[in-house]
Amino acid sequence: MPRVLQLSLVVCLAVLLCCQAARADEKSHKAAAKEALKAMDMENQLQASVDVTVDALAKANPALAEHKKKIKKFFSKYMGWESLEDDLVKIYAKNYTEDELKDIAAFYKTKTGKKVASKSAEIQKLSMELGQKKVQENQAELLKLLSEEDKKDK
Repeated sequence: MPRVLQLSLVVCLAVLLCCQAARADEKSHKAAAKEALKAMDMENQLQASVDVTVDALAKANPALAEHKKKIKKFFSKYMGWESLEDDLVKIYAKNYTEDELKDIAAFYKTKTGKKVASKSAEIQKLSMELGQKKVQENQAELLKLLSEEDKKDK
């Protein structure tokens, strides 16, 4: 076999092996991301987030209250685990190394990590309520700023 052909075969094999290793690394990286999301109880976190969001919408706009079930079904369909899982795995894999994802999963498997996960929806709700309260308390200032802008524009 000519030397050039041998070298070509060696290079091709090396490239193929590198590609296989990269795919294996990507697969284990995504598996680590999926494990971290599972440990974070992301499926339930997303559902709790939908519940909080729909409740906040209904509270802010009472006319929506009668449609709460339909809105919740819609949000669950597009913001639920089944809809977002693959994309979330990609996001986490892109933003964290495999080792970091393993650390995240390990943390969320601890007693403290489980508490963080179980309290996240309640903390999100309280944070939203706090933000709404602060805006309402200072609404006059916002209206004044907007009024001043309108005067400048005219």
